[in-house]
Amino acid sequence: MKQYRYTLDKSSRKFICPSCSKKRFVRYIDNENNEYCDEVYGRCDREQSCGYSSSPNQNAKLNTNSIPVKIAPTSFINSQTFETTLKRYDINPFVSYLYSRFKDTDVRSAIERYKIGTAEYQNGSTIFWQIDTNKRVRTGKVMKYNKSNGKRMRGSYSSINWAHSLLKIKDFELEQCLFGIHLIDSQTKKVAIVEAEKTAVIMSILRPQVVWLATGSLGGFKYGLLKNLISMEIIAFPDKGAFPEWQKTAKQLNEKGFNIRVSSLLESNTMLKDGDDIIDALEKVDIDEYSTTELQVDRLIEANPLIRELIDTFNLSDEYDNEIRDVRR
Repeated sequence: MKQYRYTLDKSSRKFICPSCSKKRFVRYIDNENNEYCDEVYGRCDREQSCGYSSSPNQNAKLNTNSIPVKIAPTSFINSQTFETTLKRYDINPFVSYLYSRFKDTDVRSAIERYKIGTAEYQNGSTIFWQIDTNKRVRTGKVMKYNKSNGKRMRGSYSSINWAHSLLKIKDFELEQCLFGIHLIDSQTKKVAIVEAEKTAVIMSILRPQVVWLATGSLGGFKYGLLKNLISMEIIAFPDKGAFPEWQKTAKQLNEKGFNIRVSSLLESNTMLKDGDDIIDALEKVDIDEYSTTELQVDRLIEANPLIRELIDTFNLSDEYDNEIRDVRR
């Protein structure tokens, strides 16, 4: 039986947010009767653009005389269904973008490592599969990209969809995991965490010395998704504007035994807007040159001191610049 009476719904069901009117609202469940609380109680998934959150009394304990709530087991995507998506990269816009910017061998390696899939949805979309540490496929985030600039398509396109929703799997019980966490093994000592799956893939090409993972959302930087990393050194790179929230979470988790450092590298960068990430920062100075010769990098450093900060951070050396704050202090 759960300890607390009210918890956020862990299923994939979403409701209309009472603040922004988008269907991205996760409601609270009363665990005494397994029913939804009042429709105003919940949290909007659009953390930065909306941020609505309202909860019932979170300290209310369950009535020990109540009937235990039956918890449904986590659902998984059939392996055959998953494997059929690992092709048709000719219609995958994100993969096309990668091939236009990086060496073919590096792109093929990234596709294989992260098991990037292709969906025919919206005439060709990218699937970022969430594969857990036991190699089971939890779900896949489906997004449409512009193959020329690598930006996510918006407007007439649905910004984000989910594989289990498109497959119309009945009674699917979703429990998400970090994107890329299947790459963790007994030899992994250090990981880097970003928000966007796209960013994790690109950074794995630029800095392959470390395992890059993605939370998939601002609110995905939390214990439930990070618990398997407690024994590792974690370096988190939040998007601009998200540093305070990730720093607060890191401090709480470090008190429980985690080893997390949070980069504030992007917070003071006036070239960036809230929501921009490290790839956006690199594109300000040409990501192609950043990933090539030392001579070109030296010229970039001379032209823009920010690049020295980026290089020192991404090398993940033992000595961090002031831009990496140890939140355990």
